[in-house]
Amino acid sequence: KEKIKEAEKNCVSIVLGSDREETMLKILRQMRRLTKTYKVRFESESSMFDGLVRKDLLFETRNDAVMFKKMVENLRLPGHTKLRSFTMSEGDLGHILDPVLTETEMLFLMSNQKGYNLMKKFDGKVERNGEGEICFKFSRLASLNLFLYNIGGPD
Repeated sequence: KEKIKEAEKNCVSIVLGSDREETMLKILRQMRRLTKTYKVRFESESSMFDGLVRKDLLFETRNDAVMFKKMVENLRLPGHTKLRSFTMSEGDLGHILDPVLTETEMLFLMSNQKGYNLMKKFDGKVERNGEGEICFKFSRLASLNLFLYNIGGPD
């Protein structure tokens, strides 16, 4: 695998957690206002699951991504709210791919999660692709990324 250059990291992902939906909605509105300062090429926001929501953004430049990330990290958050943010490359974000996992990928994830129902975090539909294989299609990219974050963490 080719080493990712720091200059390519023009994407920001944010995972916001709180047991209070109204708090998360307020913080998401603040983030939307902050994005208006920058040229955003792609944006995706997951549905809320188990007190978590994920927002993925692709900025025109690495500098915009870094500045936005710093602004979000400096937001005043209530004590019951957690925020995690990280930068990544466009390739790692996967914004040009369909938000889909194959049956094989899903079975692999399930095999590593003993006693945990992964499907309660799935927001999409199960369908067959053109080759007749079963696929798990998520409602949007950020929902797939939040699902993967919940299963395997940010890495």
